[in-house]
Amino acid sequence: MGSPRCCSCATDLAPVTLHGLEAHRCPGCSGLWVDLSVLEKAAGETFELQPLGDPSKLSCGRCSRPLETAVFPGGIPLEACMTCRGVFLRNADDASLVELVLGLPDRRKAAKTKAKAVDGVKIVTEMFNGLLSFFK
Repeated sequence: MGSPRCCSCATDLAPVTLHGLEAHRCPGCSGLWVDLSVLEKAAGETFELQPLGDPSKLSCGRCSRPLETAVFPGGIPLEACMTCRGVFLRNADDASLVELVLGLPDRRKAAKTKAKAVDGVKIVTEMFNGLLSFFK
């Protein structure tokens, strides 16, 4: 898929790498476009956007359909194309918002890894207790 145009000012977006993820930044207004597939691949799961029923005044930089105001996992409000499955951050200069969106896959992956480790410890503990019971 080629680079999208800026949803805000229709400028061609430039590819950038942020937090190790591929995104597209507007050289004019600093808007940021991220394909959900990039975030999903990093997290190893599918993200569902929850539309708020509040249409945006912006159009998608890929398919030109109107963007929708939606909630990203973690309760982050943003503008999204429900067709192309991309998200647009108008104020990508707001580093905290970019960090929340782009950092979410890493946090979710770390939480899954921790949960698997806890499950592994439980299994080993149960096996050990079973062996102790057998030899009593």
